[in-house]
Amino acid sequence: AAAATTAATAAGCLFMLRALQKRAFIDGWGFWRDYAPPTPARLRAAPRELGPLLAYAGPLSAIVLARLAGFTMMQSTAAKYGTRALAAYQCLINGFVLFAFFAEPLSQTGQTLVPPLVDDGGGPALRGTLKNLATLAAVIGPVVAAACTAFLVLGAPAFVNDAATIALVRRVAFPAIFATTLQLTLTTTLDGCLVGSRDFGWIMCVGSLTAVAQVSALRSVAARAGTLPAATGLSLVFGTFVARLAFYAAISSTRVLAGGGPLGRALRRGREASSPKGGS
Repeated sequence: AAAATTAATAAGCLFMLRALQKRAFIDGWGFWRDYAPPTPARLRAAPRELGPLLAYAGPLSAIVLARLAGFTMMQSTAAKYGTRALAAYQCLINGFVLFAFFAEPLSQTGQTLVPPLVDDGGGPALRGTLKNLATLAAVIGPVVAAACTAFLVLGAPAFVNDAATIALVRRVAFPAIFATTLQLTLTTTLDGCLVGSRDFGWIMCVGSLTAVAQVSALRSVAARAGTLPAATGLSLVFGTFVARLAFYAAISSTRVLAGGGPLGRALRRGREASSPKGGS
């Protein structure tokens, strides 16, 4: 399976490079010269060339690692509730991750559209973009959450043979997974706008604090493994992630609306520039 995945990834990369070459986006075989062993001149220029990339990649990597730590702790907590609970968690988290990808286009749109609007000082275009993204997230979020829930409720027998585990998956799918998928869609959209405004310090600070809070909550859930039913325990495991995302979204939205951070300042400048002056 690993070899097949590697081969498929390499083949896909080659086909993409071939398509780019046909459209003259890359310089034929000259493209491969960029992957030749670096010369001393290129090594000296590397920090300058990589600076803009690392400005995004560094903070984003820290964000991803923090979320992975949260998912790892969630799995460890689910294991405290027994083998069936762990099997149900694996089924639930895999279904959730599959539908979580539907939120990425909204995040990517924010990362693409927001930077030039913030650099231009905000204005009606920035407000309109944020309003459209919020509307799309509010519409798409419940649809994706319902689809994810239905997928787990109806499709669990395709992945699990044990009847008790299937019943556990179905009990946790709603409302726990529904709420998790919905909140992820909303928060990811906001997160994409914050990334687009290059508010990395805030993202890393609040993301780290919420990760620590989630780990603390998961420890409390794990400590009650002997007293809570497995369905309740799994719902609480996903509930810690929902609470983490909801707090991040609430405090970040409040900050932006209050005019804080690059995105909030751009919105405030746009309002000031478009407001009537001199009482007219």
